[in-house]
Formats: sequence, structure tokens, C-alpha cells
Amino acid sequence: MKNCCELLENCAFFKRFEGTTEPIKFGWMRLYCQSWEKSGWCERKIHFEETGSAPPHNMTPTGFIIPDDAGRQGRTMIEKDQ
Repeated sequence: MKNCCELLENCAFFKRFEGTTEPIKFGWMRLYCQSWEKSGWCERKIHFEETGSAPPHNMTPTGFIIPDDAGRQGRTMIEKDQ
């Protein structure tokens, strides 16, 4: 992709959710991954640049950790356990 984050091809978050229709995930990708300028705000990218290691696979561009079981049993990642 032209004009996107230079780390996009190796980004676990982008690979995991590429092509998703869930608005929140699509919005994150559109805002952070597909804009080279805004990719500098990506917490995943900041983590990599500061530590030299890949961020957790379930860390969003905002730094939020998505539970690995999010979306299972009819829940979305933003719903809280009751």
C-alpha cells in the first residue's frame, strides 16, 4: 500500500484484522495503519521503536489490549464481562 505505515507488512494487528467489517477495528486500521503521517501515533509502532521488540499481538494502535477471547460467545471486544 502506498502512503501507509512502513511496518504494515509485518504488523500482527493489521494481519489479524485486515478486511474486517467491525467498525472499531476498521477505524483503527484506517486511522493508524493506512496513513503514514498518523502511523507515528500508533502505540504498537512506538513500542517497537522504543524497545526493538514486537508489541503483543493483541495490542491495538491505541495501546489497548484486546482479550484473546474477545468476540467469542457472541461478545464484542468492547462489551464487559458481567
